[in-house]
Amino acid sequence: MQVQSGSAPNTLERYYPHPERIVAVSLDEGVRDLKHAYPAVTWVQANGLALPFTDKTFDVAFSNAVIEHIIGDSARRCKRLGSCILL
Repeated sequence: MQVQSGSAPNTLERYYPHPERIVAVSLDEGVRDLKHAYPAVTWVQANGLALPFTDKTFDVAFSNAVIEHIIGDSARRCKRLGSCILL
C-alpha cells in the first residue's frame, strides 16, 4: 500500500516491477490523472489517517516524502507499533 497525495511524483508506480500489486491511497481527487497513467495500480480515495482496510491487509506500507511531517505522538506511535522507518 502507498499513501500519497494527488499527483505527487510517483516513484513506486514508475519503477516497481509489479504495479498490479500496488494499492495507492490518496485523499486528493487528483488521482484521476494517475489512474490513467498507471492503470494496473489499484487506486483508493481515502484519508491516510482513517484507512478503509483491516489490520494485516498489507505486508508493506510506503509513503514517500512524509517523514518530515510526522511529529510528536505520530512518530512515537510508529515506533511503539514496531514499524520499520527507513530514512
